[in-house]
Amino acid sequence: MAKKSGNSNIAGYRTREEYRCFLSYRIKPVTDAFLEKLTKDLAKWAKKESSLVLGCFLTEKGLVKSRFYAWCERYPPLKEAKTFALLSLGARRMHGALIKELDGNLVKYYAPMYDPEFKDYLEYREEMRLKKEEEQTKNTIVVIERIPDSDVVPNKEK
Repeated sequence: MAKKSGNSNIAGYRTREEYRCFLSYRIKPVTDAFLEKLTKDLAKWAKKESSLVLGCFLTEKGLVKSRFYAWCERYPPLKEAKTFALLSLGARRMHGALIKELDGNLVKYYAPMYDPEFKDYLEYREEMRLKKEEEQTKNTIVVIERIPDSDVVPNKEK
């Protein structure tokens, strides 16, 4: 296998950076092979019925969220796998709420993190609520014209 250029070579792969694995408390290299395996593991993990929270995957791998999200920005396949995982988890959580296996209020509260369409829906509803509230709180001036005196209706005595 031909070696790729980079800072150092480990098993023929370019080392992008290093990170501390919180399972072994060791500094480990971040290679292309590592990111590719992490991408595959995430997609595989997201398909499991027991997978409900992305944080569980990160703790299983000994990763911190900030580092993982930084890798997602620099490695597009991992970002796509994260998007796939969030959609899978969101759909599973929503399904669990619909069949009353999960608390619907809790699922609804976190749903925008997992489903961009649900987030857009909630933003639309909030806009409509604010618009309706604004319309209701507008000052309305009511002008009552004086009604002419009539012989049928006696005048009110003061």
